[in-house]
Amino acid sequence: MHSSSPSSAAVAYSSSSPSHLSPADGFLCAVKEGVDEMIKHVANEPSLGLYFVQQHAQASMPILLDVKVCSPS
Repeated sequence: MHSSSPSSAAVAYSSSSPSHLSPADGFLCAVKEGVDEMIKHVANEPSLGLYFVQQHAQASMPILLDVKVCSPS
């Protein structure tokens, strides 16, 4: 006998449906979404990007100057 079982996509969809979530699951989903949003905000912060540009420039500049000074013109 072959029993028909729902596809994994249907199971995933039904398990992620808000009507099937317990209060704890709903709370954890809300916390996860808040953390995701915070990470996106921090990762896209302009001052953070400028900090990494400054770090790169400080690390690269001595190497570039050595190449410029040592290379024959």
